[in-house]
Amino acid sequence: MLELIFTDLVGLKQTDNGRTGMSTEQILRCAILKQYCNMSYEELAFHLADSTTFRSFARLGRGQHPSASTLQEHINSLSEETQEAINRAILGHAAKLESTRGQRCASIPPR
Repeated sequence: MLELIFTDLVGLKQTDNGRTGMSTEQILRCAILKQYCNMSYEELAFHLADSTTFRSFARLGRGQHPSASTLQEHINSLSEETQEAINRAILGHAAKLESTRGQRCASIPPR
C-alpha cells in the first residue's frame, strides 16, 4: 500500500527549507481518518492538532501540524487506483474481523 502511495507522491514539490514533510505512512493514515470520520480537510487539520488520539494514529511527531491545504495537497495526489486499493484493504480487514455494522468516529460528535 505504501509503495502505491509513494508512487503517487513522487513529483510533488520538494524543497530543502521549511517544515519536515509528511511520510508516506502518515499520509495514508490521515487519508484513512478523513474517509472514516467523513471530515473536511479543515476538520481533519483541527482534530490532528487537537486530539492526541488522532495524532497518535497518524503517527505525527512533535511539531508536526499539517495544515488543511497540506493535507488536501497530499491526499488529493493519490490516484483513484490507490484510493480504491486503500478502501479494498480496509474492507478486507473488516471482513476478517467479521465487522457487520459501521461505526461513527468516536471523537466526533454527531451533527
